[in-house]
Amino acid sequence: MNGDRTQLVKVITEAAAEVAAVLDRHPVSGTGSYPLAEVVTSLAKQHDVLREAVEQHPHPLSADVAGKPDRLGVDLAALMGYLEHIRVLYHRLDDLPSHLRAQAHRDLSATHLRARKLRDNRGRR
Repeated sequence: MNGDRTQLVKVITEAAAEVAAVLDRHPVSGTGSYPLAEVVTSLAKQHDVLREAVEQHPHPLSADVAGKPDRLGVDLAALMGYLEHIRVLYHRLDDLPSHLRAQAHRDLSATHLRARKLRDNRGRR
């Protein structure tokens, strides 16, 4: 299992780093245009990468080999949930309508936070 987990952690860390980098480059401001379609497309690609990694992983993600809860699975599920939410809610929008700006800020901030957590905890997994 160690080799499988090492590979999974590598994929998760790389995808989380890319999500964080995209959101670092494109913070949501209170006004002005926002490259929403570009951001959503980039995040959707990383969501696909993570989905494939989950499908290919031959072991449970909710518990470690000792049967204890596995924080990696919890954090991964949270990030993937945020990415799915963004993918669906902002589907086919090119820019942020004013009525969605505050919601998008919350959604993208939560996603960014979770992605940075997964990226930065690599050595502790």
